[in-house]
Amino acid sequence: MILADGIEIILGDCLEVMKDMPDKSVDFCITSPPYYNAKSYSQYPSVEDYLQSMQAIFSVIYKLMKPSRMCVINISSVIVPR
Repeated sequence: MILADGIEIILGDCLEVMKDMPDKSVDFCITSPPYYNAKSYSQYPSVEDYLQSMQAIFSVIYKLMKPSRMCVINISSVIVPR
């Protein structure tokens, strides 16, 4: 979805969407990654699997960010469903 002034909001599986984006092309990233096994949509076999997934995602985000730009991560310490 493209908004006014060339701002674009991209929705989808992040690894699928980001693989087609050029390096150093992102000015600003805001994300709320899944919490480890706290929601039905995010069930990982182990904490290690969760952390490997997050490392893979944020490695790609780092590669896509322009120098001196910002990535905002909204995450909680929740590790079990409430």
